[in-house]
Amino acid sequence: MGMLNALSAQALPEPVMRAAKQLFENQLVAKDGKINAAALKTAIGISGIFQEAKLGQGKPEAATADTKSALLAMRQGLAQWLGDQTPIAQIKQPLPPLKHASPRAKLPELALEEMPADAEEFGRLLLDRTEGALARLRLHQHASLPDANKPGDQQWNLDLPLAYGSQQTVLSLQIEHDGGGDPSRTDDRGWQVRFAVNLKGLGEIGAQVSLRGQNAGVLLWAEEGATATQLSSAIDELRTDLERAGLTPGALVVRHGAPGDAMRPGSTGQFLDASR
Repeated sequence: MGMLNALSAQALPEPVMRAAKQLFENQLVAKDGKINAAALKTAIGISGIFQEAKLGQGKPEAATADTKSALLAMRQGLAQWLGDQTPIAQIKQPLPPLKHASPRAKLPELALEEMPADAEEFGRLLLDRTEGALARLRLHQHASLPDANKPGDQQWNLDLPLAYGSQQTVLSLQIEHDGGGDPSRTDDRGWQVRFAVNLKGLGEIGAQVSLRGQNAGVLLWAEEGATATQLSSAIDELRTDLERAGLTPGALVVRHGAPGDAMRPGSTGQFLDASR
């Protein structure tokens, strides 16, 4: 709540504060360091990449509550308050989301103590960051469009604001359905989920989870060697958790270093090895 308190201390206009509260309500919260499936599903639904789809389905209330709508409301409120303003220096932006490229979590962080004390200067900074967030969200929407050359394939690319303990960061997520197999048989559907997150004390970490039917394979990676060692020590616990969830663990792999595109499997099932 530190960032929201910082916003409140600036006495920003009511429309801006209302949009800010909506954004904070939309963030994914890792309670006790864990995220349950229901919370993740909700966060994906309100991430903003489905805003136009909800409007097209006649669900304006659902669209109004999502992150893209909140960002648009934030931008409108700030623009009405500030009027024409000189652009401030741009921060270094993370790499744009690309279809089939592994998610990365290199988002810059602005500490609370670095926030401007002047209300209008703070507002200009907030407007700049809001514009950047909207631009990135639109890139995610573009990268999530169906591929006309691959009927049945679907991929969703998105960023989820994440509260992890006292940290506020971003979970970069990619969900992919390979479109293969018999759609009437759940054991013939191939799914793959990749994510990356950057946490203080752990560095950048990520995972690639492959699922076909009840068979699951997991690739974990960490940029920091000590973090990779920690992940390796928890492999048996991961195997047990998968079995408790009714899944058959396949290959469970931990790697030191971020994955490059060359590490991407050629098919959803490459990391599956139900015989292990």
